Amino acid sequence: MKRLLLTLTLIISANAWAEDMISLPAYLDKHKDLDINNLFYIYARCSAVNNKVWVLSKDSSKFKDALAKPSLEMFERYYVEAGNILTKISGKKPEEIRKNLKATITGMIEEYTTMSDEHFIKTGDFFLEQMTEDANICTQLFIDTFNESVVN
Repeated sequence: MKRLLLTLTLIISANAWAEDMISLPAYLDKHKDLDINNLFYIYARCSAVNNKVWVLSKDSSKFKDALAKPSLEMFERYYVEAGNILTKISGKKPEEIRKNLKATITGMIEEYTTMSDEHFIKTGDFFLEQMTEDANICTQLFIDTFNESVVN
């Protein structure tokens, strides 16, 4: 029973923030002095937005190489880095934080999906401005932090 309550608490808390997910530029403006918790949030958000961009572009002949491939690379790298940070924050082993990490990033992906679907209904385009802004921030952070170019 305790395990079920702990699991439900983790899932509920991982999705609680999703309802009010502000853009990453607004988040960065709000949090000028970043700590390790902010960095975890940013890396998780970058993983999530890049997953959504990858999903939306992977089957497009126009965007497959230029957008999907780099987005997949960034999604995976940010996912790993968010896990590393969560391991440091929690003091637990990587295998112990996997469910929480997955629930957190999945919740963020679901929020991007909801926003994207609503935007598509209104405009016929899945890529809303907030996703584009967030993806741009994440791309620049990726280049600055990991010293890699995501452009072929």
